[in-house]
Amino acid sequence: MIVNLRTGGRGMQLNKINLKSRILLKGFAIAMVSISVSLISETKIANALPNDNVKNANYTSQNNINGWIKENNKWYYYEDNTKKVGWFKDKSETWYWLDSNGVMASGEWKIISGKWYRFQDSGKMMNNQWFKDNKGDWYWLKPSGEMASNEILNINKVYYKFLASGKMSDKKDMSVAVVAPCDFLNIRTGVGISYDVVGKVYTGSYVEILDENSEWYKIETGDGIVGWVNADYVVLQGSKAYSDKVQKLLDTAYKQIGKPYVWGASGPSSFDCSGLTSYVYRNAANVTLPRVSRDQATVGTYVNKSQLQAGDLVFFNSDGSSISHVGMYVGDSKFIHSPQPGDVVKVDNLNSSYYTRTFVTARRVLA
Repeated sequence: MIVNLRTGGRGMQLNKINLKSRILLKGFAIAMVSISVSLISETKIANALPNDNVKNANYTSQNNINGWIKENNKWYYYEDNTKKVGWFKDKSETWYWLDSNGVMASGEWKIISGKWYRFQDSGKMMNNQWFKDNKGDWYWLKPSGEMASNEILNINKVYYKFLASGKMSDKKDMSVAVVAPCDFLNIRTGVGISYDVVGKVYTGSYVEILDENSEWYKIETGDGIVGWVNADYVVLQGSKAYSDKVQKLLDTAYKQIGKPYVWGASGPSSFDCSGLTSYVYRNAANVTLPRVSRDQATVGTYVNKSQLQAGDLVFFNSDGSSISHVGMYVGDSKFIHSPQPGDVVKVDNLNSSYYTRTFVTARRVLA
């Protein structure tokens, strides 16, 4: 009986030990759950900090979620636990698009309110920049972010035509004009006001010049309307206007070939180097250049030698100390100039050993 009592007592002690063990194990399990929750939260915060340092998450003491969160490999933006939708602009003035489910657009095109937009992999809306797709086609995203389409645009002083798809047209060297101030300009099927109107263009619109007939231009609009307009209401731009100016420079310069070099002379029967360029620009383009070559080298804008166009001024160091000679580029690696005493106005090769060695810089005077 005593043994049974001891045995029973030992059983009671074991039961107490088992009870304590279960309590300890339960406490340990609760602690592990707490640690797991903490680790999960820390992982979510870490995942909400991508390499671009644009997106971040803020967990308040009340567990409110504010900021960018990555869930199932998709980005969302939260404000007080609520996913934002639509356009979102962050503190750096960067725009993002969040669809109806709150998913951030990234690495894709999106059509929003009838307009196409392109988003970088980071989600940033592209704007005021070119985009080239994997087919090699180019698109322009306007300052607003909207894709250019069905229009002609002046981008960094170069004219581009964009098709309805947004793709940049392959057409080169377009003759372009801009519509002058008016209520609207009728586009007609033929030359004269008796012809039917097929469309209208408005002030500031760019059109391509296809042909001309007396006081009328045949044009094509950005959205493909072709017809004739009164030339009084369009102002030539781009390649045609520029090429007309350049041709006048070349015509005037070529007429001086064979005239003798005379130091200090500026035409019309003889020239020194800067006298020739001054004369040509004054008479062909109504542009007054400084009288000496080193001062002419400060006019206009710098041009790399590989980017020379007819009409650009080219400068040389012929005396071994500073700019001392100038000519005018005429194309095909050639330039016209009045070289030196005993010589005449003539065309020389810019790539000859002497002029390659003495070449200093080039300037573009025509805008």
